[in-house]
Amino acid sequence: CIQHKIPFEQILLDPGQPILLEDLDRRLSSQEYSTLLINAHETSTGMIYNTKAIGELTRKYGVFFVVDAISTICADIFMMDEWHVDVSLLSSQKALALPPGLSFLALNKKAKLRLETKTCQSYYFDIKVYLANQGRGQMPFTPVIGHFMMLHQRLREIRLQGIDFFVSRHSKLAEYFRKGLKDLPFSFVPNSPSNALTAISCPKDIDAFDLVTRLADDFNCFVAPNGGDLKHRMFRVSHLGEQNETDIDFLINALEDILNNYQQTINHIVMERENY
Repeated sequence: CIQHKIPFEQILLDPGQPILLEDLDRRLSSQEYSTLLINAHETSTGMIYNTKAIGELTRKYGVFFVVDAISTICADIFMMDEWHVDVSLLSSQKALALPPGLSFLALNKKAKLRLETKTCQSYYFDIKVYLANQGRGQMPFTPVIGHFMMLHQRLREIRLQGIDFFVSRHSKLAEYFRKGLKDLPFSFVPNSPSNALTAISCPKDIDAFDLVTRLADDFNCFVAPNGGDLKHRMFRVSHLGEQNETDIDFLINALEDILNNYQQTINHIVMERENY
């Protein structure tokens, strides 16, 4: 919006805070907004938003609805038509478990009609050019062929097994991991966590970024740190890709070892102070 000088307004939320439907209803009822763009899943906290209810509001007030579903597709339930989503943004590197480098747009009929009255200011990202080239089974520019072959295979698997199979698989992995953490001194941030990842809040005496570093250095185990104000308070564990329960058990055991080392260090400091 800034790049193309489109006036906009942001709805800023605290970590783990849901989108308040009453507030959104009030905003949209003013008829001051033509389009609403949301991310179905907030990956910094693992919060999944109520896209279905938000879609009902956009339909009610005739607002064009665009959803970033990059980390939602195949990990959580997402129903574009039933939830009145006009445009969905997708990519290859999340629950599709492919290398990064491919981006997808899914448009309904309303979105395609809207394109007819629009002029794109970008040479490489003009959607009308891509749609026109689909008629000849081509892309307007040379794509990453290897990525497309991997995507073709993944889509075959989804068609054969059904998307519900993939959603269920991610749900089971997420539940298994969260149950495994129940005896450790961590807490989860959102009340409605996604299946794609678990955002974990550390106790006050444990630095989340240091814990992430120790997992990598000592156990060759890589999880995602957080950024900004959450860098030292929270880290994230993905449930995407070719993971299984053995991988999760290894991570939980590693976390237990690190916590034990933390406690031994704290006890040692306390003893030194008492002796001093």
